[in-house]
Amino acid sequence: MKRRMFVATALATALTSRLDAQAGGETHRMTADPLRGKGRKSMSDANRDLVNLMIEEIQNRKNIGLMDEIFSAHFRNHTPPQGISNDRSGMRQLFSMIYVAFPDGMVVVEDQISSEGKVWTRKTFTGTHSGPLRGIAATGKKVTYEVFDILQIQGGKIIAHWSLADQLSLLRQIGAIKT
Repeated sequence: MKRRMFVATALATALTSRLDAQAGGETHRMTADPLRGKGRKSMSDANRDLVNLMIEEIQNRKNIGLMDEIFSAHFRNHTPPQGISNDRSGMRQLFSMIYVAFPDGMVVVEDQISSEGKVWTRKTFTGTHSGPLRGIAATGKKVTYEVFDILQIQGGKIIAHWSLADQLSLLRQIGAIKT
């Protein structure tokens, strides 16, 4: 129940932020957030809620249909993997690739900071390597690795992404690199 309330609140906040941006800028609205109590929600809170909505819905629930709602048409990924475009379509391709390789994959937010239109997140990814990953056949091995993301928000949508994933740890865990 808390998860549903969080997702509903995050979606409402993201949509409110988009409307605020369309109305000409950063405004503060009174909200009744069940996790924070009553009070003013800052733009930093709204940005953090949008990123957490993306993590919960797109990464964890694999709801790729929300891509256009959450990512700007002018989105740019500054750190795409080799062979994947740096636009929204490339991000969709990246998520789809991860869904195939790790169908049970889950992301847990460990730390998060939001300031001046950007959200920094340290998260842990856990999943079972059950499908091919960039030419590496499924191994059935359970993996856990860290990811650091910076997402830039504007107009209630994600417009830019920088990421650093512990790919060495991932490749070692699935046996692609010997230790």
